[in-house]
Amino acid sequence: MRRQSGRTTARKGGTDGNLLDGTDAVRLLDIIEACLNCGKQEDFTSLFSDSRDVLPFDCALVLSGRLEARGVAVADGVSIGFPTAWIDAYLAKLGPQRDGVVKGAMTARGIQSWCDAHVRLEQPNALALCRDFGLRSGYVAGLPPTFEEREGRLVCFGGASATADSRGEAVVRCLAPHLLLAFSRLRRAKRSPSGQPVVSPREKEVLQWLKQGKSSWDISRILGIRERTVNFHVANIMRKLGTYNRAQAVAAALHRQLIDFD
Repeated sequence: MRRQSGRTTARKGGTDGNLLDGTDAVRLLDIIEACLNCGKQEDFTSLFSDSRDVLPFDCALVLSGRLEARGVAVADGVSIGFPTAWIDAYLAKLGPQRDGVVKGAMTARGIQSWCDAHVRLEQPNALALCRDFGLRSGYVAGLPPTFEEREGRLVCFGGASATADSRGEAVVRCLAPHLLLAFSRLRRAKRSPSGQPVVSPREKEVLQWLKQGKSSWDISRILGIRERTVNFHVANIMRKLGTYNRAQAVAAALHRQLIDFD
């Protein structure tokens, strides 16, 4: 069930408007929950409409691709509101193969603001072209390949506003991993619509103890196995679920009903 919440004009987190308040937290939890429940292309697109409640932007772009010697070979992508003329000009003049922003986002985690990306990222990049189309600010967030996916991914938010602040970065930092994992699940569903990860009985045991907040050493004592064996099972679990850390693996396993809540 979706939480109902209204926007407030004053932020309790600080006077400069750069901190997230309680209302933002509720909205972010709503969107994260929707990411977990995302099962169709339309659901994925609607995530960005919901995201505008906490992050003002005009358009967004999601890409996945493989890093090759000549650059990034894009495997899939979704554009939300980017002008067709911009996409045509981007592909004609630059393309993801040569774009330093794309390469940087797909090789390292983190948030990049457009305001300083031209200084910190290699050239050439698409920022000048974005400004030609009135997109003067935005954020790029990327994730390197997971255990299961051999592709890097990025999400880009752009807008006409010339401002970028720590609040916007905080919102993107919260949302980007969940949006990109939802995108990955959609891609896997296209390849295997009925494919449900097969988790072994031992892996389910490990997941149940991870859910309780146990460390690898704790689990090794409980199950009577070596700590490195526990880490091996954890790595397999994350690979099968396409997640980056233990908390995400537990959340994904609960959502897919691979383990019980109680």
